[in-house]
Amino acid sequence: MDSKNEMILWERHRTLLSSFAEPDVLFGFECLDGWLSLIGGMLCLIEKYRAESTLEVRVEQVKEKFGLLRTYVRGGDIVVDRILDVAEMVSSCTCEICGEPGKHFELNGWLQVRCLNHRLPNDPGAVVCSYNEAYAVNFAKTVSLMLWFFKDNYASWLNQECLGLGRVSPVEALATVQGCQAVYDLLKKMEHGVLV
Repeated sequence: MDSKNEMILWERHRTLLSSFAEPDVLFGFECLDGWLSLIGGMLCLIEKYRAESTLEVRVEQVKEKFGLLRTYVRGGDIVVDRILDVAEMVSSCTCEICGEPGKHFELNGWLQVRCLNHRLPNDPGAVVCSYNEAYAVNFAKTVSLMLWFFKDNYASWLNQECLGLGRVSPVEALATVQGCQAVYDLLKKMEHGVLV
């Protein structure tokens, strides 16, 4: 990840990343910039949960592994594990280069997530990814509501084709700001007993 983007995350989520001591000696986020806002949303939700539950949690490592976002923490509980799990699932639908919706696939023995523009082996040129506050906030509020609503069944619901989302699975929808809002709206309707 670009050092400027690492600094953005460090400044916004200093308390979770404090085990890294000084920002200039960060271990480095070992993934590409396309997941910047997804990581920000995940860290935002963990911080909020940590403050409400007075839980001790520290992020130890954030990286790409087998084409997916992996985050390792010290401390936490089952809710933090679920937040990390959802972020990993959403990373399977988010291009790790640009942050646009993508697909998880294998190319020359390497697993990766790419959008159509970055799937081809041609050089796409420099891609500048900036932190999308709207995405991070929408992701955090939607995942929070979803985990409260579905509890242990969140993973199976995330992967089902959903008529209320236009036959898209919620995990695919969570890759965009509009999709996060659509999932949130759907959950609120379900919470109030509206059939979808």
